[in-house]
Amino acid sequence: MNAIPLSDDQPEISIIDTVSGRFATVLRVVLDHACPRSHVLEMFDIFGKDVFVKFLDIFSGTLIKVPTKDKLEDCMRQVVVFLELKRTPASKRPTATRELAKKYGMTAGEVRTIFVNVGNLFSKEGYILP
Repeated sequence: MNAIPLSDDQPEISIIDTVSGRFATVLRVVLDHACPRSHVLEMFDIFGKDVFVKFLDIFSGTLIKVPTKDKLEDCMRQVVVFLELKRTPASKRPTATRELAKKYGMTAGEVRTIFVNVGNLFSKEGYILP
């Protein structure tokens, strides 16, 4: 049996959703059936068919873990702390460390740990910071 591609040259088939009374694409109904208890429908609705199909081409069958927004914001804060301290002359870093700790609500030890860890991460990944 040959699969039917999800390309743009396929006609868009719609049906009526009896619950909402609105039209739904058959692809959306198939996704709902094929991927119960997932966020596939939300991704389809957010990104649209074309981007969603590209996403499927790349990531089909892959488990994707999405970090929380808080986690990403914390990581960005750590990078900002690192960069602010990196741009500080070495002789002024102890004072800058205390100021950053106060500014971001952490201890000076946490600032020093962030400085070392983020610096190691960038070095390990092969990034050179200005």
